[in-house]
Amino acid sequence: MCEEDPQNTPDNQPIPKAVLWDMDGTLVRTEELMVAAFEEALKIIGQSYQSYTVPTREQLRQLIVGRSNLAALNILIARTPFLGSERGRLIELIDENFNLSFELLLKYDLGQILIMPSIILFKRLLHEGYQVAIVSGSSREDIQLYLKLFNISSADIQKILIVGSDCYVKGKPDPEPYNTALKALGVEPSECIVIEDSEHGVTSATRAKLRVCGLVGTCTEQQLRACGATIVVETLAEMEHYFPEAKMKHYSPKSAQLSRRAKL
Repeated sequence: MCEEDPQNTPDNQPIPKAVLWDMDGTLVRTEELMVAAFEEALKIIGQSYQSYTVPTREQLRQLIVGRSNLAALNILIARTPFLGSERGRLIELIDENFNLSFELLLKYDLGQILIMPSIILFKRLLHEGYQVAIVSGSSREDIQLYLKLFNISSADIQKILIVGSDCYVKGKPDPEPYNTALKALGVEPSECIVIEDSEHGVTSATRAKLRVCGLVGTCTEQQLRACGATIVVETLAEMEHYFPEAKMKHYSPKSAQLSRRAKL
């Protein structure tokens, strides 16, 4: 169990009105699938370029985790300009590889995708009336797909504010994604807590002046704290005591409140 910062224990902090969640690596395990999809796509493209060396799995992980897929692809192309001419093909291959792996897990091993302690807490907070938002580098369409895997009704999904990569211009680690959520929810940073697993995500939230609970897995406790997480846990079962039963009305955000932005 990871210890809380003694200066930031639940007893010292106000009860949050809103809980803002990252998606990939926090609620679902999809980041490694995407890293593998990038790797396979680059291997296929690289066959046409003898001098090209595909980045290692760790290099791709550093590039992708905490960013939207298209933001990661843009950085990759900026580092290797000739890939710009292969952009369309790369996107197709990445999508094909990811979808194949994802569908196989859905069919044969859903437990490899879902992070159940996180989902249990997520559903509890939603049902008890906390304002709940997902702030992710995935598209809103993909986020809604993942939410259906949690056995959440369509009515409950409507209570969740979804801030996807099509809702902002600058992705994590820029604070814009979380600032977008704060504005839509109508709450102050001091009234919220964020749950994140990546350095880019924690940095984005802290730049928006939000308290952050870091979930160990993608990063170590030391890495999460270095980016500003004031609470760090190995499983969100450790956070159950942080949230007393809420007696608030559900907040029902309208998707129209968030303007669609061009993806990076």
